[in-house]
Parts: sequence; C-alpha cells; structure tokens
Amino acid sequence: MQSTTGNAFRLSSRLTPWICRSCHARKFSRASVRWEIERRPSQKLPQLPARTRFAPSPTGYLHLGSLRTALFNYLTAKATGGQFVLRIEDTDQKRLVDDAEERLYTDLRWAGLQWDEGPDIGGCYGPYRQSERTQLHRDHAGKLLETGHAYRCFCSSERLNNVAKQRHLSGLPTDYDRTCIDISPEQSADRAAKGEGHVVRLKMPEQIPSFDDLIYGTVEDRRSSNKIGLHPALAIYEDPVLVKSDGLPTYHLANVVDDHHMGITHVIRAAVWD
Repeated sequence: MQSTTGNAFRLSSRLTPWICRSCHARKFSRASVRWEIERRPSQKLPQLPARTRFAPSPTGYLHLGSLRTALFNYLTAKATGGQFVLRIEDTDQKRLVDDAEERLYTDLRWAGLQWDEGPDIGGCYGPYRQSERTQLHRDHAGKLLETGHAYRCFCSSERLNNVAKQRHLSGLPTDYDRTCIDISPEQSADRAAKGEGHVVRLKMPEQIPSFDDLIYGTVEDRRSSNKIGLHPALAIYEDPVLVKSDGLPTYHLANVVDDHHMGITHVIRAAVWD
C-alpha cells in the first residue's frame, strides 16, 4: 500500500512556500519547508489500477475538507481504472449522529460521486460498516498480544488523568508511562478473563520503519527517542490504544486492518497529526 497526503497536487518546486502560523508555532523554518517541497517526487498517477477508499465517521455531517478528500480518492480510482470504496467508520458509538450516514450518501451523490462498493450497495469485501467487522479487529488485536507487540492496560481513567496532569505540569508529554507493560501475559489474560476492565495498547517500537509517500517521498521517523536511562516516570511512550474498554477497536487499529483486508492500494487523505 502506498500513501498520498496533503495539498501537494498543486505544489511544485518553483513555488515560494507559504508558512501558516501553526507551522511557525511548531518551529518549522522557511528553509526546512522549502526543502520538504523541493524533495518531493513528480506527482504521477499510479501505474496500476488504484483501489481507494473514503472512510468517514458518522459523528457529524460531511464538510468541505472531507468532500475534497473523497474527490481525490474518486478521481484517482477512476483515472487509473480502479475502484472507489465507501466505508463507514462507526466505532465511536457514543458520538454517532442518527441521520449522518444517510445524509452522507445524499451529499456525495449531490457532488456527483458514485462508489463501486459500500454499505448501501454491497461488494466483495464487505461488510462496509466498521462496527460489523469487530471480530476481525479483535482477532488481529489478539495476534498482536500473542506476539508481544501489544499489551493490556488495566489503568483506570482516573489514574491516567492524574498521570497526564502531573506530566503536563512538569513540562513533559502526556503520553502513557507503561505501568502495565510488565504484567505477564498469563496474569494479563487471567485478569481479563475475570472481567477486569482494560484496553489494549500497541507497544511502540524504538524506531518506526520508513515508508514511501507518493507526495512527500520517503518519510522517516523523526520522533525524539524514548529517554532511556532516565527515571521511568520521565520516559516518553506513545503506545496508542487499539481496543477500547468496551471491546470496540479504535481508529488506529480498525482502519489499518480494514484497508489490508479490503485490498486498498492507495490511502489519499489530508495531512493530520504531523
């Protein structure tokens, strides 16, 4: 699978980059941004049929930014003789808006977009609502637990909030402190079997592998490494939650699993969480 991101469909190395206030706040210099733009490869369509997807969450109504993302996915699929898939990511059950899914269908059709597969028309890779694929997500979470790439976290929300507050006051990132990572697999499984509340977290590696993006080129891990050697309370561990306490997957797990099983070849979306 290849990734494409951002607004670079319109950018070229001859353009003088504009830097928003957000970028300034994150200490990007004009030189570094110019380098990022100039090093991008030429924007060419995929050589093979692209299988793309638009995967909105029905926690609200379609807005212009999401419509833009859907449009680029649709155009890329059609220009290469591929398929455009509509998938509904509805695992955030607490925030669902009752008529958001139906409004989504109406708004996309108003914009002239028609999907080849989706919840309302079916397809070979269904179901196309994420909440109907929960067992598949749980199976993959189980494999990550078995191989040591994930672990159960039994910390209460109160403890997590307190840890985050203390770290914030100390000027540290509010990431998790890995209190539960040393619980043995046997003890962890036993506590879960007895009904103790928990989430499943990904055990982030020290170094994230690089990957090729059709817009940005090779993307490498630029995080600050964990502060090994310091007191554990000062270490930085992102370890995102993969499975929530209600047993439903988070975005971080579900969208990757579903993209894989649905044969998605290209992920086209805006640049977020940079």
